[in-house]
Amino acid sequence: MNEKIRGLKVDILGSDEVALLFKNIDMISEQVLDEAALAGANIVKSDAKNRAPVDSGDLKNSIDILRKERSKNPKKKAAYQIGPRYKSKKNPDGVNYGLCVEFGHKTASGGTVPPHPYLRPAVDNNRSAVMSAVLKKFYDAIGRL
Repeated sequence: MNEKIRGLKVDILGSDEVALLFKNIDMISEQVLDEAALAGANIVKSDAKNRAPVDSGDLKNSIDILRKERSKNPKKKAAYQIGPRYKSKKNPDGVNYGLCVEFGHKTASGGTVPPHPYLRPAVDNNRSAVMSAVLKKFYDAIGRL
């Protein structure tokens, strides 16, 4: 009972469309990851600005989103950093004390200034909103295919 199946050919209707769909997924994946990560970052940025203590308003106004360089790690495709811009010639509106506010610090006279966290709570309290925004971007992208 040595049977052979010869000439078996299977055609899947719509296979060209399926192949195109997968090609499109690959082409837009980096763009979608960027859009999704940025959507989540914007939620954290907005809440961090609301939580930042206001004296002059400089700290609040300096909170921004910085796109991180692409990592060589294939699992890390899109990343954004949220926090205050540092003051420099390039960023004259930045501040140099954002982390001192977040974590507290010692003064020159030996006293201490207590922490006033605004970044960590913005991340911690918005995890589900960030995840929802990220997933929405993914679902929207799938719907466009």
